[in-house]
Amino acid sequence: IERVTILSTVNGEGGSVSPTQAVLADVDEALPFDLIPEAGFAVANVAGSCEGETLGNKFIAVPSRTNCEFIVTFDVARQVSPVVAEGGTVTPATAQVVATGGSVQFQVIPEVGFRTKSSVTGNCPEGEWLDDVYTVSAVNDDCSVGFDFESDPVSWYEVSTVVNGSEGLEVISPESGVVAHKDFFGLHVGMLEGYDVKDVGGNCAPGKFEETRTMQPWSAYYDPIYLDSPYRRYTTGKVTADCTVEINIGTPPFYIVTSSAGEGGTISPVGDHLVDGDEELDFILTPQSGFAVSDIGGDCPYGVLEANEYRTAPINISCSVIALFELLPPTEPPETPTILSIEAGDERITIIVSASAGAATYRATCSGADGIFKGESDNTTIVVEGVSNGETYSCTVAAENIVDISDPSVPASVTVELVPSGLPVWLLYEATK
Repeated sequence: IERVTILSTVNGEGGSVSPTQAVLADVDEALPFDLIPEAGFAVANVAGSCEGETLGNKFIAVPSRTNCEFIVTFDVARQVSPVVAEGGTVTPATAQVVATGGSVQFQVIPEVGFRTKSSVTGNCPEGEWLDDVYTVSAVNDDCSVGFDFESDPVSWYEVSTVVNGSEGLEVISPESGVVAHKDFFGLHVGMLEGYDVKDVGGNCAPGKFEETRTMQPWSAYYDPIYLDSPYRRYTTGKVTADCTVEINIGTPPFYIVTSSAGEGGTISPVGDHLVDGDEELDFILTPQSGFAVSDIGGDCPYGVLEANEYRTAPINISCSVIALFELLPPTEPPETPTILSIEAGDERITIIVSASAGAATYRATCSGADGIFKGESDNTTIVVEGVSNGETYSCTVAAENIVDISDPSVPASVTVELVPSGLPVWLLYEATK
């Protein structure tokens, strides 16, 4: 497993980082660090060569393929206090601590019948609106920001319906309607014998049916009151814009097909799909650069795979489809690796290099006064044995695949030293007799 080094440093004073020492992490492993301000200080900035994200007083480092360092700066803490008038809410609702010169965001949501005033009060520096989020920047002192609301006529929205599988529909009522802001839209769906609602889509806020079904997997949509009736009442979530309810009707029982992709590509559509009995599903497989479609895994009945398109056999069980990809043979030599570290032990040298895309083997060559010594490995750690203690060697590493071998790396030198055994001298002497 490749390992990289993450180093944390504090710029100036005002806080610390935990852990404080360099940490070895698996390549691409997310590793959290605690950023700990001293009293009266706050996190001002996180910079450096490590990729990651700052979340409050945590930095989540995601190392790339090389060692990296991040630098934390603390500054004097300032408080920004929100003040909200009647007619709405603000999130977060409590005072926020930021470093001097920092910024803070508040989401302002009016209640029904109100709208947010664009002008704000308080003694904070003037900020900016983006939709319902207000950002205060360049905070250099403790300050407050006030949000006010004014009355607003009730907004009304149109809700329409679309039915897929309409051959199984007896009636839908109403087919459309108008509701007030944050109100609910309800409708009845009646199916012909042998049909049922499979699922509900569209862009209205998700809701639920009032009846529960005894058959899986769609029972999760319903409350625990079972009504033996062909009519189902569905109620959306709160409506905040014009939207559409999409009713999908099919012939039960229904099954869940879960699609996913292995390393090297994607599958579309991906995730869970509710299907009728005997239904076939179509998928598009997209390999990443350097990969090709290999096969289809999972436990769904195997169908037809043609190039990058796959269609399942008729589905009569909840099952999975997994797109499998294979790495294509390289068409050019790998890149020249870089020596990241070189260490010497008793008659051996250990070299760690950067990974070279497409490399199958790494070959090390170490030259000294007593000759040339070589070692190879199928990963980025190479051991060269047989060298002499007390000698200095210059080492290079080249990466090789079936096409060719790369140019050798920039050389690195190391002196091999005898590792003390810790045994008494007299015992070592006896061992040589």
